[in-house]
Amino acid sequence: MNNPMGKQADRSEEIAFLILEDVLGIRIFLADSNQVDGNVDGRWTHDGRSGVVEITGPPAEEQMRAFATAERKGEQSLETGSVERHHNRLAEYLSLQLAEPWAAANVAKLNAVDADERHLFLVARTVYDHEYYARLSDTYENGPVERINALALPEGISDVWFEGRAARGFTKLDPMTVRVARYNRLAGWSTRDVTLEEQQLPAPKIVADTAAAGWRRPRNRS
Repeated sequence: MNNPMGKQADRSEEIAFLILEDVLGIRIFLADSNQVDGNVDGRWTHDGRSGVVEITGPPAEEQMRAFATAERKGEQSLETGSVERHHNRLAEYLSLQLAEPWAAANVAKLNAVDADERHLFLVARTVYDHEYYARLSDTYENGPVERINALALPEGISDVWFEGRAARGFTKLDPMTVRVARYNRLAGWSTRDVTLEEQQLPAPKIVADTAAAGWRRPRNRS
């Protein structure tokens, strides 16, 4: 993701930034506001340590186009087909996903930056990938606990984050709570619930925005 000079983070970036800020106690600034090819998305310095983050996910251009078309027509978009659950082997499957070309390109961007910590924040763009990521932070209150093994991190990466399930109040403008799973090279797996105010987020690009003009106030991160 590249952001022109003066432009704010997009919605998926801002969600990721707010989650990292809540969990890590940091303040993130846009790292690619100068639109230099190859720059990472966010950067920070805290307690003498520097960090960078790249927000990405598995390619899903065809599914996103279908979703946008259905939304414009007022129709429901459904994904069809079957998917392997990888039960009790989810970490192994996601380790392979992190070695795919799309992930390797983003890892290379992170490794090109001199930083103490390099974070990869993964956002699912299909129902199937979202289900994989969400299972990492599920509570399993209504079923047996799934075994989640260690993740094979790419060289140079300190942390990988997986955005999970979200819940909000009665309207689309109510706060939402997002569950997130994090894998740290030293500490392993952890999960966290982070509550986000909708007013802090940019408007969605695909679905219609129900907020009044000027209501949204996303942070200036330049």
